[in-house]
Amino acid sequence: VTVACNATLTIQPGVEVRFDPGVGIVVGSPTDGPGTLIARGTSASKILFTSNGLQLPGQWAGIRFTDFAVDAAFSGDTYVSGSILEHAIVEYTGALAAIMVDGSAPYLVGSEIRHTAHPSTGPTVGGVGISVNGTSAPGIRIEDCEVWDAYASWAGGPPGGRGGGIYVVGGSGHRVIGNYVHNCFAQSAGGGMEIAAP
Repeated sequence: VTVACNATLTIQPGVEVRFDPGVGIVVGSPTDGPGTLIARGTSASKILFTSNGLQLPGQWAGIRFTDFAVDAAFSGDTYVSGSILEHAIVEYTGALAAIMVDGSAPYLVGSEIRHTAHPSTGPTVGGVGISVNGTSAPGIRIEDCEVWDAYASWAGGPPGGRGGGIYVVGGSGHRVIGNYVHNCFAQSAGGGMEIAAP
């Protein structure tokens, strides 16, 4: 599912979005232009992104914000517009990262990322919780999220076995606060979290 052509995909609180194997969401496209994902649940009515089949790690492709995803905008500390994932649950992914951010800055807040690919699913399967390439993007805000049962393998995406729970590299001005990371693994470094230089 690609959100592009200046379109906005809005997902309401309490909605379940189920994915078949190999399917995921890509926000923004180099060929079709900008896109925005607005998924704002509430603490009492969360949005669930999950597998349409087996309830096991590695079942679908996760959510990717490309450099054509519309960045979140703020007035002080208040979210105003742009891509946001709030009070959402993302589970049972396995392709590179559950949430992959590449050159953009969505707002990730109050969400839970769990049961991504794990050592038991095979040594070449990646499953970083949140992976951010912040190069040439404004600072990203990742706040009050919980990441658990995530695994960064050597072959598992851009981190190359680094930052099992949360991995942020490149750029500046990132705000990663109030997050809870537990039971995460990495073959190289930063099993829980790694904030790396460009």
